[in-house]
Amino acid sequence: MNKKKVAVLTVIIGALSYAAYQTGKSKVNQKNQRAVEVNMTSSAKSDRKFEYYSENEIRNELRKAGVSKKSIETFISANKIALSGDIPLKQKKDEFIKAIEEDKKNYLAVAALGKVAFAQDDRSTAISYYKKSIEINPKFEKGYENLIRRYRDYEDYENLKITSEQLIKLYPENPVSYDGLYHYFKYKKDYKKAIEAGKKAIEIYLKGEPKYYNYEFITTDLIHRIAKDLGQKPEETELTNDYEGRNFQLYILNAYIGQGNDKEIFDYFFNNYQKFKDNIKYMGDMGYEYKEWINEYIVLLKEINNKHRNKDKKFYEENLKKFKFLEL
Repeated sequence: MNKKKVAVLTVIIGALSYAAYQTGKSKVNQKNQRAVEVNMTSSAKSDRKFEYYSENEIRNELRKAGVSKKSIETFISANKIALSGDIPLKQKKDEFIKAIEEDKKNYLAVAALGKVAFAQDDRSTAISYYKKSIEINPKFEKGYENLIRRYRDYEDYENLKITSEQLIKLYPENPVSYDGLYHYFKYKKDYKKAIEAGKKAIEIYLKGEPKYYNYEFITTDLIHRIAKDLGQKPEETELTNDYEGRNFQLYILNAYIGQGNDKEIFDYFFNNYQKFKDNIKYMGDMGYEYKEWINEYIVLLKEINNKHRNKDKKFYEENLKKFKFLEL
């Protein structure tokens, strides 16, 4: 079994609860939504490495929030073992619970329980923990990020919009908020605003990677065992900002297509086609799928162009020439 296979297994495990959600969507939209909306999809990422908060940074952060020393040290110990495949998920969870019992203000421990719940596919419980984390600390950036992702999972678009706007007010350079607004406006069929939000998300995603707490990569014992057998780290199943941004550059086409302005659709596609091709090498194990998605958009755009064969022959032929020039 190679890394590609563990990526596929991770997709299957992470995506089981999405079966109903995916039903009825177009083939192109299915693949792109799954790749972006499911956090544990593949080991797709660039050569950049994850940067983690140090123990001292965590200690100082929680100390400023008035969390007791005992709870801080318990959390740090729990966070330290979060990535270990040799320690059962239940034991990790118990350590975070202990940190909360020692001080209910420990919002990082609460958020860690949210990640544990998400790893166990208990999304409603995950949402409850993330909501609690920002009730304790209304400026907890990652609490908002995770709420946005979970509201997107549930297609809870009103809360998605509210939380995305809250995050923008606190942290205007966080791409997850604009990602959330993209999905909200696309759902509302306000494609102009969706495109604006999507472009902003892409811009910020591609600026670089954030720092992480170890607990953010907590996963199930099964994924740990599979990863260990392959000599692979479980965090390699997570999506990076680089991946999110590059993937977004392609699937924002959904909003252009929804908007129905064919000139803008073709302008965006042809202006960015070389970028799409270049992105393939940065997509890790998802490179093959990304290439397939490009091809599916090409088929779809050719169908759209064929509709202009008789009603706007000049426009049709211009696009045809561009396809031929690109050898598509």
